[in-house]
Amino acid sequence: MRLVSFDAQLIENRPNYQIGPLVFSLCFGSWSLTVMSLTVMKVKTPKVRLGNINVQELNSVPATPSFDTRFTTQITVKNTNFGPFKYDAAIVTFLYHGATLGQVSIPKSKAGMRSTKKAGMHLICHQRRSNVCNASDQICEINISSLKTYTSTNHKKNMAEKNQQAYPLAPTNGYTRSDAESLESVDELKRKKRIKLAIYIGIFVLFQIMVITAMSLTVMKVKTPKVRLGNINVQELNSVPASPSFDTKFTTQIRVKNTNFGPYKFDAAIVTFLYQGATVGQVSIPKSKAGMLSTKKIDVEVNLSSSALSSSNLGSELSSGVLTLNSTAKLAGKVELMFIMKKKKSSTMDCTIAFDLSSKTLKSLQCK
Repeated sequence: MRLVSFDAQLIENRPNYQIGPLVFSLCFGSWSLTVMSLTVMKVKTPKVRLGNINVQELNSVPATPSFDTRFTTQITVKNTNFGPFKYDAAIVTFLYHGATLGQVSIPKSKAGMRSTKKAGMHLICHQRRSNVCNASDQICEINISSLKTYTSTNHKKNMAEKNQQAYPLAPTNGYTRSDAESLESVDELKRKKRIKLAIYIGIFVLFQIMVITAMSLTVMKVKTPKVRLGNINVQELNSVPASPSFDTKFTTQIRVKNTNFGPYKFDAAIVTFLYQGATVGQVSIPKSKAGMLSTKKIDVEVNLSSSALSSSNLGSELSSGVLTLNSTAKLAGKVELMFIMKKKKSSTMDCTIAFDLSSKTLKSLQCK
């Protein structure tokens, strides 16, 4: 009995340029910058408003005409940005038909990240000038001066301004007074800040959990690469049912498909071609690497012969006009993720090849 003869020749081994990680990094970086620019880095204009007004006293004399009022309120500076808003001292002006009735100062301060700065004040408005107001429309119009962004100056000047009390600027036509004491207690403000900080920390932790979960289910999930035969181009196919014997020569591709977010490095292996479990030829797969989310293609030339077969069924199968062969292979290698984690993965191939002897062409190719 003669030994099985075969000839396997590596025709082409194309260089595999790893541009996948670079493209992935650029896309992820661009996406991160876009999200940051649309959320965290987007600067919004803070809002300055008066809070609830608690009227303590309101008197009017239509005959004079004159009025005076006393009330407490809050000036709120709402900052929706992901960073503190430092502002200079400003003036709140109360007017009647454009005429100033009184003013109160807003001290220089800071509204924290995504928070509202509240400052309470106690005001008294007087109006005793004749021919100015009517009994039916005794109101105070409010004009809040714009707050300018704070920029650092001399340290001593900053300390002096912080220690100043917020007193009203007394106009010539009345008396006003401002109290910088907040309507809410210091403990209550601290409690609200702690609650808000805990909420932000919880949101951040939840976001990180979502990112890690998504990464573990997509990028960090290691899948088994697939090894398959590609299209077969038959060059020679001879068969003699009387002997019985056959020999064939064809070219094909060995494809290693890697669907992981990292390269798959595999060792050299052997593809074995069989007829009813008996070896009729082999071809080698060289040691190589399949890039991230890509398919490594190796062109080979295969020579198969039945000279070592002793199967009694070969003659009847050759007479039927269809020759069925099988090919098997096993690749052993490692998938590398994020350049630090490596996981061993073995890929197997099991293909069934059917040749049409009359036309000397490939009839079918099925791989599992």
